[in-house]
Amino acid sequence: MPESDVVFVECHLSRSGFSSERVFRLETTTPGEEFIGTAPAQYCRTKAKKPLSPDEPEERKPIKGLVEARVIRKEPDGSVWLYFPDGSVARVSEKLLSEQQSGKAPDVPLKS
Repeated sequence: MPESDVVFVECHLSRSGFSSERVFRLETTTPGEEFIGTAPAQYCRTKAKKPLSPDEPEERKPIKGLVEARVIRKEPDGSVWLYFPDGSVARVSEKLLSEQQSGKAPDVPLKS
């Protein structure tokens, strides 16, 4: 997977204070460290890579899912630096990544 590719990252998704946004939580490469971010719902998917319905996930019931991210850099140790839709950056294991379904144009913005 080349740098700047858009990928799906395994995470836990929950509701946000805003109906158009979801909170994602994922493991980083630092043992025991969890990364928490937010993303517009359009960047979140079910585990089966399907778009979330407007009422997914249910209030106070996080689900396993996916969030889109852009690959910034791959490291020799098998970790990857990712850029998320909210502008945050995290280092995760490449094992948490899956390729996007073909036919979908990369849609994770990059701020200049």
